Amino acid sequence: MTALRAARRAALAVAVALAATAASGPAARADDGLPRGGWKTIEVAVLPVGYYGRAATDLFDERPVVRRARELAARWHRLLEDGLVGRDQLEVLRSSQVRERLARTSEYRRGQPIAARAHDIGMRSFEALRADDAQFQFQSALEVFESVWADVVTPPEVSDTAFMLGLTLVERGEPNAAHIAFRDALLLDPTRRFERGYYSASAEQGIAGAQSDIASQADLLALRWPVQRLEALADAVAVDQLVVAVVDGPPEKPILRIGLYDRRVKNLTGRARIDLDDEDHAVVELDRVLSAWHTCAIEANQDRMFRRPPRKEWFLDIGYTHGVWLTHRRTRDYIQSVGGQLTVTYEPSPGFQLFGRASQLATLPDANADLIETFVTTRVTLGAGLTLGSEAAKFFARTGLEVGLGLSDIQMTTDVDCKFFGASHPRCKTLFDQSAPTIWFGLDFSFGARFLLSDAWYVTFSAGVASYVLDPDVTSDLNFPLHGSLGVGVPF
Repeated sequence: MTALRAARRAALAVAVALAATAASGPAARADDGLPRGGWKTIEVAVLPVGYYGRAATDLFDERPVVRRARELAARWHRLLEDGLVGRDQLEVLRSSQVRERLARTSEYRRGQPIAARAHDIGMRSFEALRADDAQFQFQSALEVFESVWADVVTPPEVSDTAFMLGLTLVERGEPNAAHIAFRDALLLDPTRRFERGYYSASAEQGIAGAQSDIASQADLLALRWPVQRLEALADAVAVDQLVVAVVDGPPEKPILRIGLYDRRVKNLTGRARIDLDDEDHAVVELDRVLSAWHTCAIEANQDRMFRRPPRKEWFLDIGYTHGVWLTHRRTRDYIQSVGGQLTVTYEPSPGFQLFGRASQLATLPDANADLIETFVTTRVTLGAGLTLGSEAAKFFARTGLEVGLGLSDIQMTTDVDCKFFGASHPRCKTLFDQSAPTIWFGLDFSFGARFLLSDAWYVTFSAGVASYVLDPDVTSDLNFPLHGSLGVGVPF
């Protein structure tokens, strides 16, 4: 077996060396469509393995063969973890690391003392023969323990609470509910033993019945680790896969049952049964099972096999823009602007951006012809913004300095004489007249969003307003252009 593993590792090393040589060749240097970045690992966590196949009598008088089966379960737990640790593209979280990760959460640090206190109050109530209060406290403690994953971090502690709940229910004459509580206690801690005659006959009968129920289960793996619980645990620990296993069967012929949970499909993607009476054969079978699962997991993760390409930082978009002058003192109606704009955006980090925008707009006469002729302006804005969202949908708020360049004369009036006789006639008294070229300076504020259609295209919209506060010559009669745009662009 050792020679076989050594040969496999040697072959793997040769394959890796050949792959590295190929990657350094001309084809690789040309980067002919090869995925970019390093390997993407699959995070997998291993949960504790226990022996559940003992007879009910072993709860009170344990046979040596049962003790050996329990030690065998611990040994196969280590073999299961070690068999995963050496495989490519796997980041393995051992069961001790799972417990440490959960124990560091704020939920556990807050909830565990609360549940432990409820257990202590329940014990005092039980000793004082207040069964109703004891039942309430034990059930409350179990609910809190489960919500903070204490059944994974400190299963014997939670097992004690479930066991005491079972004793309380026996005292209250509820054998069916007590059976479930005893079963939970033995599932959480399969090493529990009892002194015969210490508890009442009805309690001993309930404990023995719970163990017989566990040993006779056709699907003990699902009883110990329900899929809904695995789904929540995978989210709590933040891993891609969970490996669960139990040892059951008679202690003379133990059986290892393995389940492989995939967080993406929210279900077990594989099951295996390995007879442990022939250790050499069992070791080979475990390696075969893990190799088959490993291959399937890698193939199923081809879309995640490589790290994602580098985040796009540059964005170029072009689109239609529409403006409305909010201040138009020499006209009786809003005056509208139409045109197009080009925007370049640079995002050095996910939450920050720099941008440059150039717009060309033609401002059209209003319905009353108070704006005598169309005038054209070019606006250039440079600034920065804050962003929020993902690559697929990004929202932003921007501010910048705007420079407006007037390329044609602007004439506005509500004076009929000016319209009829012309701007140069002596009867024309109230005319706003600004000759081109002119330059205005102001501040621009806007917000908008960008939605990725594909890796090569996105749509964007924005709305904002400018204030030419730095140019008093224009602010009194024409100011605050409100603008909105809709465009398409490419990231690069």
